[in-house]
Amino acid sequence: MRTIMLVGEADSGKTTTLHLVLLKMGKVKSADNDSKISQLGVYAADFECTVTYKRKKIAFYTAGDVESSVKNAIENYERKGVDVLICAGRPNFEIVTTQAQSNSKNFIPVSKQKSSDESKQISEDEKVANEILNNI
Repeated sequence: MRTIMLVGEADSGKTTTLHLVLLKMGKVKSADNDSKISQLGVYAADFECTVTYKRKKIAFYTAGDVESSVKNAIENYERKGVDVLICAGRPNFEIVTTQAQSNSKNFIPVSKQKSSDESKQISEDEKVANEILNNI
């Protein structure tokens, strides 16, 4: 399984950007019973779902503030046979530093920063969303 982790600090727009990735996929087919978008955690916008996109089973997991939750999601989706997991995470997560050091082709960290100029935030989110789509 390939893991694409959108890595950024709290309130950098990770969940918003992952919503944008899902929207940019267009009409996607439900991959299984997990295809329904489910709310996660305390933050109402956090979600998880599984879809089929370009003949691949893609899972989304956006509750990236707690490292143990992200590790559990990675293990869970690996067991379910997902091709690509797109998730959120923080730069200080052990998995981010460990995987980056191992140079694994199955772990792709994508950096997410909040723009200092709010008028440019949408175009920045678009660039990051396209980078994620290009790595699927």
